[in-house]
Amino acid sequence: MSKVEAEYILKPKFHYIFWIVFFLYQFISNAVQDPRYAFSFVSVLTYVSFFFTVLVFNFYATVFFFEILKYKHLPRIVNILIFIVLILTSSALALLNQGIIQPIFLNNYNPINYTKYLSFWLFQFIYYFTMGAGYFFVKEFVKEKITSTKLANEKTVIESNLLRSQINPHFLFNTLNVLYAKSMVYSEDLADKIQKLSEIMRYAYLPKWLKDGSHAPVTEEIKHIGNIIEIHEFRLSNNQIFQFDTQGTFTDIYLPPLILVTLVENILKHGHLTAEYPAFVALKHENEQFSFFSKNKIKTAKNHEEHSGVGIENIRLRLNRSFPDQFTFSNVEADGFYYTQLTIKLQKTK
Repeated sequence: MSKVEAEYILKPKFHYIFWIVFFLYQFISNAVQDPRYAFSFVSVLTYVSFFFTVLVFNFYATVFFFEILKYKHLPRIVNILIFIVLILTSSALALLNQGIIQPIFLNNYNPINYTKYLSFWLFQFIYYFTMGAGYFFVKEFVKEKITSTKLANEKTVIESNLLRSQINPHFLFNTLNVLYAKSMVYSEDLADKIQKLSEIMRYAYLPKWLKDGSHAPVTEEIKHIGNIIEIHEFRLSNNQIFQFDTQGTFTDIYLPPLILVTLVENILKHGHLTAEYPAFVALKHENEQFSFFSKNKIKTAKNHEEHSGVGIENIRLRLNRSFPDQFTFSNVEADGFYYTQLTIKLQKTK
């Protein structure tokens, strides 16, 4: 299945076409077998009422039920109750059609036989429940395929960009070491910032995760976020344009590398940061939940468009691979400010 074909079955257009074709097939089959379904407006209306209130409900309610099952944190009793509600609602809709709607519109309608009704409803429920379950698993497979394709493409782009832009790291670090030593004579503050820059570059270019794709300690991310903020404020003559707050213990917490650093760099690059409008970033770890929140004033509409580009999408894809169905990630502009909220349900170990 190609990427285009995979994406197509997720679109509403596919559902419309499928149900129209499936409805026509079912209606014609019933009309041939049962003379009460003559080709008239009334018979069509009757069958439509049954088809779309009961059968299609069973299908999409099943899909919804399996979507709920993806949320592992929900108690099992909630899943059981949802399934019971699904069965009761389906049964009530079928009874409504069999006992009220069809007797009104169909000629020669026999009074409802509850034994036959139960067996008929049970067959229809199982039939469309199976269809809905099948569609759900195909949909999940397709979404996984699309995500994998995007990640592979993103990896190729990143590797290509890295090859084009990478200066020999050892040359870079040796140069920074020389600059650090020379600057010590003139300014310890300047030397300190050069050392922090060297640490940031070393973290970005040479850590273990660059080779094997493992996660990075949040403590390292926090350390280098502090370094980045300090260097940026040093460039602005030590103006305090950033508020950075952490709550909780972050030892043994791991995330995809450079995600938090990238979010902070986006703020520094695209935000309008002044003493009057400082950026605010808060990290919190509590009850096995990690959260990142940021707020910054935006510069212009143009800069905001860049703010929401490839970097944000890359972060979302990497989070989805590491924490599927365990995170929420939102970026919102309101009243001239840009808000980012990331929440992850995680374990204390990798």
